Amino acid sequence: MKGFVFSLDAVVSLLLIASFSVFAIAFMQSFPFSQISGVETALQTSTALQAMRAKGDLDRAVSYAVNGNTLQAQTLLRNALSTLFKSKHKKQLTIKVYDSSMNPIVTIQARSPSSARPLKDSTVSSNVQTFVSGDYYAIVYLQVWE
Repeated sequence: MKGFVFSLDAVVSLLLIASFSVFAIAFMQSFPFSQISGVETALQTSTALQAMRAKGDLDRAVSYAVNGNTLQAQTLLRNALSTLFKSKHKKQLTIKVYDSSMNPIVTIQARSPSSARPLKDSTVSSNVQTFVSGDYYAIVYLQVWE
């Protein structure tokens, strides 16, 4: 009789595990993982700008551009973006620089290689930040899509 009770417990626990597994699989299939990817990318855009600011990449790019070397500024920003994002992401960073009277001075654009404009069904994560670099004001626009 003792073996019968043990085997009955084993069968009941196997049924519980099987039913929980079926429930978990059904739930996971109905969960929209594409939304998680979009939220993750949106968080990465904000974090990427903060990291570029902390490393001084944005300030150096503004300095290069104001001194007439926009190509060096673009290269710096393109390299910084490629280290911060996966290669599957397309990226475009635009910095608009203004003087102390808010007159536009220069616009810097850096895109990842082969980053055509996003398609209509693409989810684009954007982030805009402003900062002061020396005597200049800058507005940074970062767009990321797959």
